[in-house]
Amino acid sequence: MDLTAAGRTEVLLWLADELRRLRGSRSRADAARRIGTTAGHIGHLETGRNPPSRMDIEGLLDLYGATDQVERLCALRDASRHAQDWWSEYADLLQSPVQAWLGLEAVAARLHTFDSHVLPALFQIAPYTEAVLRAQQASHEDQQRRLIEFEQHRQHIQNERADPAQLLAIIDEQVLHRLVGDATVMRHQLTHLARASLQPHVTIRVLPRDRGLHTSTDAAFAIATMPSHFGPHPGGVFVPSHVHRGWLQNPPDRDVAAIRQGACYRRQREIQTYRATWERLREQTLDPERSREIIEQTRRDW
Repeated sequence: MDLTAAGRTEVLLWLADELRRLRGSRSRADAARRIGTTAGHIGHLETGRNPPSRMDIEGLLDLYGATDQVERLCALRDASRHAQDWWSEYADLLQSPVQAWLGLEAVAARLHTFDSHVLPALFQIAPYTEAVLRAQQASHEDQQRRLIEFEQHRQHIQNERADPAQLLAIIDEQVLHRLVGDATVMRHQLTHLARASLQPHVTIRVLPRDRGLHTSTDAAFAIATMPSHFGPHPGGVFVPSHVHRGWLQNPPDRDVAAIRQGACYRRQREIQTYRATWERLREQTLDPERSREIIEQTRRDW
């Protein structure tokens, strides 16, 4: 398997998660004594701040009774040396949870998304993204241009994959009727969305307005499921606390404290909670064919 496709950030986080998982109920102090280091160093290894040496991996896994996992974790360590984050040129615009999510997204087998404010980023055309950024007054023109480039590059990464992720999107019908930009932008955007829904790896379901209040307390979230050959990787969830604005690292001339940051969850319990929420939402949606009809009709109305 090509571990490097996930990028250096994700590979290091995956390795860190595995070291923490295998430690189990043992204390960091016990682990540190085994390899002659400090509990702080173990903490750095388990958060992806520092990559472990082979001796670290061998010593820790001997303590954990998991010597059969040494080569797998060493393969992750080696991959982290060669992997590159495709978004590195935009890193100054992206908060760390976003960067953690992008690695998951790049190699996921399935992506489940829900959005009740704007269309999911992987389906947005450039003028739509630009209008969202302008409406939120989240950045200067140069930053807007770079963020639009970033979003288009992000879509390119998915579209050019030999094995594109299965994209399963739930979209609140209100999003189709919400003016973003102008009517021309909306017509082009919904034409693009309808065409995307015809792709074999894309399933779009509309949550109709007449179903009332939905079950999600979050305005948007996405769930990544890893390919089976990635072994015990749990995947992850990204929850933006404010659409797009949470993607800005240092917006100029704005109060940074007012910018709400998203979160990337990687623990199984948290992921299962969002999976259950997505399934409850799906039960309230229209089927893909009827959803496409709604998208087409709304496009004509624009």
